[in-house]
Amino acid sequence: MLCVFLCLGLSIAVEAYVRREQTTEHHARRELMAVEGLTYPQPRGMKSDVNIPSGPFDVWEGEWWRIPISAFHHGSWWHLAMNITSLWFLGALLEPRCSRLSYFFLLLGSATFTMLLQYLNGDYAVGISGTICAQLGALLVFRRRYPELQEVLSPPFIVVTMIMLASGLVINQFPEVMQGVGIANLAHFSGLGYGWLFGSVYSVPYVFPKLMRMLFWGMHIFIWPALNYSVAPIFNADYQWYRGFEANDLEESIRHYQTAANLDPFQSVYWDFLTQAQYQAGHRLAAWESCLNGLRHNRMDQRGVRLSRLIWANLGNRKMRLEALTIFEKVFGDEAIDWNLRLKLKQVISMRGRLVVVPSQSPSNANLLLTPSQRQLTLLPGSETLPPRNDQLSPRNRIWNLPQNPSPKPPSIDIDAPSSALEGVVI
Repeated sequence: MLCVFLCLGLSIAVEAYVRREQTTEHHARRELMAVEGLTYPQPRGMKSDVNIPSGPFDVWEGEWWRIPISAFHHGSWWHLAMNITSLWFLGALLEPRCSRLSYFFLLLGSATFTMLLQYLNGDYAVGISGTICAQLGALLVFRRRYPELQEVLSPPFIVVTMIMLASGLVINQFPEVMQGVGIANLAHFSGLGYGWLFGSVYSVPYVFPKLMRMLFWGMHIFIWPALNYSVAPIFNADYQWYRGFEANDLEESIRHYQTAANLDPFQSVYWDFLTQAQYQAGHRLAAWESCLNGLRHNRMDQRGVRLSRLIWANLGNRKMRLEALTIFEKVFGDEAIDWNLRLKLKQVISMRGRLVVVPSQSPSNANLLLTPSQRQLTLLPGSETLPPRNDQLSPRNRIWNLPQNPSPKPPSIDIDAPSSALEGVVI
């Protein structure tokens, strides 16, 4: 059976690649055209605790054929042995009872269909078990027509098999049992249904059998748009982030980051990248609003707090800050006062000495590239407190009480001079 030898050959190739390149099985399977979830290396300037999105980047680059090929890869030797034994056993029962061409398309169609459904469910599974279940589903219909199959596929055999399939639903609820390895239940049950349809078309007598078979195979045309969506899942937030990260145009990156943040606003990393891209494009107020929206949805995001202080410190003039205050109040509403106390924005604009500088000539997909000294400038002294709120003031003055103009430095003092006591000090 060609399918068995293909599974065995790929497993041997993976093992050989691992030994030759001294790498992992995941990397080897990826090199041999399986779907693998990938994560970008940490971008420069970004802390290691930031959760960088991951995904099947190879498929998102158009390599849709990885999805059906993944069905012929296996996670371990025991996984391979169990599957090829089942494949050989059931195939020997089914193949003589249908044409070779229809059997070939059953294997190919079920492998693609089951792995595609599993992929669209967010699982990058490997293994031919979906096709095995398709063979089983077809044989459950064929046994009604061929009495000799009833002796092999006896009722106790069928009951035990169904219990084994159902146990996968329970096992997946306890990932520690399988040490983090999940069971592709969706592939199993969709394969069972696929095989049942195949068996019904080729075994149950119809008035127009050829028409029924044409309808069955004609339905496979819907696999193509599903494969197209798997390459460009526009409603997947990680995909939108990836497209923005890979974009060469900064405005295009902003559009994709904004879409990712709208799809999943509770992932702070999308707001982080959106804020950076908007700032680098010169849209400071838009970056300010995105940063605040990210904080509104992710209240414990300390990086968002630092970015908001950086943007606020670099807004440049009072008019822009007044516009930023309007945005602040619009985003946080009744919580604006409390957020001002947390962000300590008045202290940021009251700092003296060298202003916080955010590099503007940085790659659109790199990061704000904050240096350690720049990050330190965003950490305000904890001993400083804002004056108590005065509820008799207008909302704008009660929250902000902005100074009219920053106090100028005395012209006789050069704080950058080595002899100055203020050198390197941020007050």
